[in-house]
Amino acid sequence: MKFENEFNGVDALRLAKLIQFVADQGKTISEHTLAGINQSSGNVYLYEEAWGGTPYVFDGAPCWSYFCGECGEEHDFDTLEEIEHYQEEYEQQCEACYK
Repeated sequence: MKFENEFNGVDALRLAKLIQFVADQGKTISEHTLAGINQSSGNVYLYEEAWGGTPYVFDGAPCWSYFCGECGEEHDFDTLEEIEHYQEEYEQQCEACYK
């Protein structure tokens, strides 16, 4: 795993929670997985190109985020399967761009 930021205190706990969340959904952390902290939102995230979504956590439960390639809008889901279904339904776009 590569670290984009230094993780201390509560951010380190969020990262541990996020790693467990990803593992519980059958995904593997690799040497290419990027861990970081979004400077504007404070979200702790993991990025792995092969996953098709970006898991993150701030307060509360971790979730998967999908970014629309057309408008850049962010959509949150509980599982990667939900993202895959959404992408299929809206042909790799979001609901707003699909119309």
